[in-house]
Amino acid sequence: MKKKIYKIKIKLIAGKGGNGIISFFRNKYINKGGPDGGNGGKGGNIYLETNHNINSLNHLKNKKIIKSENGENGKKNNCTGKNGKNLYIKIPINTKINIIKKNKTYLIKNNNIKLLIAKGGKPGIGNNQFKSSINRTPLKYTKGKKGEKLNIKLEIIFYYDIGIIGLPNCGKSSLFKKLTLIKKTKIKNYPFTTLNPQIGIIKKKTNNNKLSIVDTPPIIKGSYKKNNDLSIKFLKYVKNCKLLLHILEINENIKIILKNINIIKKEILNYNNNIYKIKKFLIFNKKDLINKKSINKIKNFFIKNKNKNKIFFISTKNKYCINLLKKEIFKYLNNTNK
Repeated sequence: MKKKIYKIKIKLIAGKGGNGIISFFRNKYINKGGPDGGNGGKGGNIYLETNHNINSLNHLKNKKIIKSENGENGKKNNCTGKNGKNLYIKIPINTKINIIKKNKTYLIKNNNIKLLIAKGGKPGIGNNQFKSSINRTPLKYTKGKKGEKLNIKLEIIFYYDIGIIGLPNCGKSSLFKKLTLIKKTKIKNYPFTTLNPQIGIIKKKTNNNKLSIVDTPPIIKGSYKKNNDLSIKFLKYVKNCKLLLHILEINENIKIILKNINIIKKEILNYNNNIYKIKKFLIFNKKDLINKKSINKIKNFFIKNKNKNKIFFISTKNKYCINLLKKEIFKYLNNTNK
């Protein structure tokens, strides 16, 4: 599987304008023809165009310098040179564009948007444009201007309504499958069931409401120190989410629960403080493995310690409380968007 690229730097060079020329009309029957030097063509512009079918910047990996076509020089008989072709560079939606050294930044969130990023050079003028009543044979022309040269940085910004986070084997992928009704999600009992972020849609049965959700690879203790490719790196997918589902494997020992919560907290805080500020639902999975008394003990502990996060006890194995969780997700996000 090819590694996807989400950030890249490239140099853009818009097309140069064509030169105007010096030329005089010549015909065997006309001894002294007037000036007929044409103007040059305009240099090609460079546009960035969003396309929802692209989800990475891999197609730009080997393109360090991208140029658009130069305008042609003017021609005799007052003919203007051909304009350089405009160049369209396709990029994913939600791409942030930073023009280095100009302190300009753009973020395009919609499909089929064309952004003029580098202007082609203006065309030169031929000697025909300089003729006058006192100068009928001008020997003057101008050269075309160079197109804009820019160094830009492109970075895909990820926007999803909901993000799922948790330690290995806590049931993240199982919950993702139940919420999105995706049947092909690979679920096995080893640390990296999710090798790449899984993107899905949660639908509400009563209307056409839809929410986007991303399931990231599990977070491993100490991964922020190693910049682990399959763990902390993928938190960038959830940093713009409106709600995080923090999945925990249920345990009768509250000390173990707190230890697991703090592992996630430490990893997130070391990666990006703002992620930890996102509203979270604490979801205890595998409810079927412990008794009601232990569940009440956990509930009472979090109530006593004034936990601000909503708590859910679910079982992805027997679908216990999945519909209630889905209902509460829609309720919270609908209120947030008002």
